[in-house]
Amino acid sequence: MLTIKVKEPDQIIFVATCPRSGSSAVSGSLAQCGAFIGTHVSKALNPKGFFENGGVNQIFQREWVIHKGEQQGVRFREKAVREGTLPQIPLLKERIALAFMVEGYQSGVALFKQGLYMFFAEQIQAAYPDAVWVLPIRPVDEIAESMVRAHMAKTSDVARSRAEAFLSGYNLVRKSVKNLVEIDTNKMIEDGDRSGLQRVCDLSGLEFNDQGVDDFLDGSLWNRTTAVMNDTRINFIRPVEGKKLPPTLPKGNGLIALDGIDNKVLSPRNEGEQ
Repeated sequence: MLTIKVKEPDQIIFVATCPRSGSSAVSGSLAQCGAFIGTHVSKALNPKGFFENGGVNQIFQREWVIHKGEQQGVRFREKAVREGTLPQIPLLKERIALAFMVEGYQSGVALFKQGLYMFFAEQIQAAYPDAVWVLPIRPVDEIAESMVRAHMAKTSDVARSRAEAFLSGYNLVRKSVKNLVEIDTNKMIEDGDRSGLQRVCDLSGLEFNDQGVDDFLDGSLWNRTTAVMNDTRINFIRPVEGKKLPPTLPKGNGLIALDGIDNKVLSPRNEGEQ
């Protein structure tokens, strides 16, 4: 039997997010304060980076693919929570620790940001009872408008429905976790309110880097009337038929395949698919 010894994060921050809520601004700011994130995909998505760890994200995508046979979106996860059919993730802590280790984690505070995992909040909280959770807050109408501009939805009605499905996950997080900080991202970026970030640092043991955060959160990141942080075409991922992937994907992909998924892999959508 092969045994792999992995180091669990000394402390971990979970940034639950609805897309277009300002979560990359939050995560990037915390990275300025020393939080370890690991690989994040190219700046084509965000001017200063798209602060998600694809390797850790894939833990939750993989379980869903196995459970449902395909990668389904936020509404299916919301329904699964309501109906009590959400899959249990075996070896959750070990998988997260392995993904961070592959990304280069050695010590300190690790940060994991992604939206769909928040529907697993009860399982994650049980595994990490002292974790710090962050909810980026932005008005739903602004989120919906941004989704349309970023080609994440064709109409504002579709975008609003999708945003509301994600925001239902916020309520699950609020009910499930102990250490929670909600950050108004409009105030954080436009008004210079750093109190939420400082609270996260206090709870997690990070040292707040005032100058680094100020330099990172410049005014070009956010404009409610014209463009926002990453209003560019986004390629989503889905399972497609193909060969199993090696343990680590090519550099720059941002995804880590912990193991094969029954002859299915996660791959970019073809342009034009919805």
